[in-house]
Amino acid sequence: MAQFNRYNPEIKADCSGLLVNHYVCVSIIGVDPKPTTTTTTTTTSTSTTAASGIVTPTPTRAGMVSNCDAFYKVKSGDDCGKIATSCGITTEQLSKWNTDIGSTCSGLRPDYYICVSAVGVDTEPTTTTKGNEVATPTPTQSGMVGTCNTFYRVGGDDTCEIIAKAAGITLANFYDWNKGVGSDCGSLWILYYVCIGVM
Repeated sequence: MAQFNRYNPEIKADCSGLLVNHYVCVSIIGVDPKPTTTTTTTTTSTSTTAASGIVTPTPTRAGMVSNCDAFYKVKSGDDCGKIATSCGITTEQLSKWNTDIGSTCSGLRPDYYICVSAVGVDTEPTTTTKGNEVATPTPTQSGMVGTCNTFYRVGGDDTCEIIAKAAGITLANFYDWNKGVGSDCGSLWILYYVCIGVM
């Protein structure tokens, strides 16, 4: 945590300056991070250095990518959405870089380190052009209507109702255009794009 605070002094030691949908620094190129070694009755944190020179703190779960260059120590109460938001990545990237946590995030374990950045991976959103000639930002959840022409990036405090109301559409339309969020908004993913307007 001390290293994180050094990289992001505006966040403050109590994290009161942490803002949703804002990026934070978790690694500096050319700086050899020195994770603190802590000992508890159940876990001891140490580190290993890969051939790339990147120091990997331990313990980690099997299934973490070998090209990881930034790590996060899971705390009790964390979920993939919270971690992804605080690290400026998507939940899809998080589960891709840490296959043992699973697509539903059921494999998160407190006091274990997970990968939150990989060498050569750009975490900025990209766009794709569908058959409707509209550039669709990514990532999106499956089940988005193909005629979508207006998109919204989900934030940490958003609900389906809040998004629909702000966009001036009905909740029924929102669910119809975004099947992947579920019928009760239980699968709305932070940092993913949803459809809020169609052709």
